Amino acid sequence: MRLRVAIQMVLAVVAATCGAQTNTLEDAILSFPDAYRPDEAVRSANTLIAAGEERACGALISAAGLEDPRDNPALQQKILWLCRLLFIPKDPAKPIPGAYDGAVMPVYREDYAQWPTHPFIITNGIPVLLPRFVSERARLRLALDGPQPGGNYVKLCQHWGVFRSEPFPNPTLLATSNAVKQVLTSPDWQAMHWRDSMQLSLGAAPREWAETKIWEQVENMKKPIAGPVHPVRNLGLNRIKFP
Repeated sequence: MRLRVAIQMVLAVVAATCGAQTNTLEDAILSFPDAYRPDEAVRSANTLIAAGEERACGALISAAGLEDPRDNPALQQKILWLCRLLFIPKDPAKPIPGAYDGAVMPVYREDYAQWPTHPFIITNGIPVLLPRFVSERARLRLALDGPQPGGNYVKLCQHWGVFRSEPFPNPTLLATSNAVKQVLTSPDWQAMHWRDSMQLSLGAAPREWAETKIWEQVENMKKPIAGPVHPVRNLGLNRIKFP
């Protein structure tokens, strides 16, 4: 009798632990910030890094399959962006191919070669997001095709990259502000060729618009951290499955 009770207690602890891990990974994916802020992005990425490649990639692929990408492009974008943070190239000379989500910087395409981790610039371990927007032409393509399915991109990153084993340092407000200053004063940033023809679409000169958007990431870190939003939990049995 005592043995049976002991076994039941062990099984209950294991079930509770697995459930906690499931919720933690689910929260990490869904909590990736829509209004981008490096501290919350790092929190999400580090949770998945701690889980290891198998569980993290399994969770991302499962999350990507919950809904049609055209119905919930925001969820797919979270997955694409997390992949860009979770993987580094196997060969430094061959960057992991970027993910198409319809957004572009107001610069000429060749300038992207300066940023192999775009849409992020990782400076002193802090992922600063390059400011981008969706052009009218891209909107049409997105309406027809939707963003690249996140699950496919996870597999592409596994093929081209290596899963990070070391977590990102936790960004402080001061460290993030210094990282942004470093980006904006870097030779690569100064050498950007801006598309002035996009000024009407942006409502400001492209470079001015871009630098304002980058500083917004620092301002976002001054705001209270919102709890995770779980839109997928309204999908009945379509919950994220974990390996």
